[in-house]
Amino acid sequence: MAGYFVGAEDVHYIAVNAQQEAAANAVVFHEYTHSMTDHAIGVAPAWLNEGLAEFYETFQSADDGGSAMVGTPNRENLQLLQSATLIPIAQLVTVTPESPVYNQGERRDLFYAESWRWCTTSRSAMLSGPHSSTDISRPCARTAQGPTCFLRTFGSDVPAIERELQAYIRSLSLKAVRVDVDTGTVGRTDSGFEPIAEDDAAGYLGDMLARLNRTADARAYLQKLVDANRDAGRALAALGALEIRDGRAEVGVPLLERAAALSPDEASVQAAYGRALVTRAEFGGADEDALYERASLVLSRALDLNPADVPTAVMFAAVEMSRDGDTAKAVALLQRVVSDVPGRENYRLMLARALAAEGDYDGATRLLNDLAVRGSTPAMRDAAREVREDVAAAASGSPGLGRR
Repeated sequence: MAGYFVGAEDVHYIAVNAQQEAAANAVVFHEYTHSMTDHAIGVAPAWLNEGLAEFYETFQSADDGGSAMVGTPNRENLQLLQSATLIPIAQLVTVTPESPVYNQGERRDLFYAESWRWCTTSRSAMLSGPHSSTDISRPCARTAQGPTCFLRTFGSDVPAIERELQAYIRSLSLKAVRVDVDTGTVGRTDSGFEPIAEDDAAGYLGDMLARLNRTADARAYLQKLVDANRDAGRALAALGALEIRDGRAEVGVPLLERAAALSPDEASVQAAYGRALVTRAEFGGADEDALYERASLVLSRALDLNPADVPTAVMFAAVEMSRDGDTAKAVALLQRVVSDVPGRENYRLMLARALAAEGDYDGATRLLNDLAVRGSTPAMRDAAREVREDVAAAASGSPGLGRR
């Protein structure tokens, strides 16, 4: 196995077999593209999500980071397209992760290949055409609204699109695209290697096992680590988080408290402890206020250690909104989050609530108007309309806007 990806709200793990460098890199760049697509445009149709990931998985850095090659032709995809009966475009753009095509062996491979082909053509044109742009987010966001918007964006002549696909498949001129990187704008990172202590490595592996929903196996593995070394902070944190997710906060919180004490400078451990305190506070009880107060301090510490941690910033804002906390701080946190992750509609909805709680009804209404019209799902559009009614009531002096 070259590698695999485990994603959750608070962490993404990419595990790779370094002996299979090329195949492992493809896993890294494919899954990282999914993460960036989610951040940039939110819910994307399956063809777009997988097509972009296939397009970028052949990424190669060049010129010491000053440029990159993207879109290098995928020979396996091309061979499949040349030998199979293609999925009609009108069907391709309606496929979802629940569709049979997406979940059936060879048809799934064909779906990936055809999605790759379409994204390769459109993305290469955007990068190298007369009106080239490196910003794909706007056309992608439009196509994410459904088949009608796909055709409006890329052309409504379906037979012409089909002919273009066939021509591309037959083409012997398959070009990658070189992109120059403005290192002064995007910054440079010294990607050196750090050896991981054996206990930390084992703790990461145990957490990955837990995130794969192998709860019993992970609990046994992590408990063995903790029994062997009571100061194994990473394993303690992973075991505590597992118990929290399994509904055993009374077991998980003390484990995470000990892990946080052992690892005061580990942002992820502090953040996990803060989330555990919030979970315990949500049960209510006489110590609810004290738990929220403690959670606020711990999450603040985690953000000091890692200011770019979006899930922790969101949780911190939620804590401030769930009690008589600092709504101005919640607004500031969520504004930064929405700027960093514009595609996550739930964060924009949360920001609208925070703005309204702070008394900025106009700002909240502008966000909600956009979500009510352009939200990616009926549930999101309905939620935006419901909150908009609450905001209107609050603006008029009527009760209705809560801190939910």
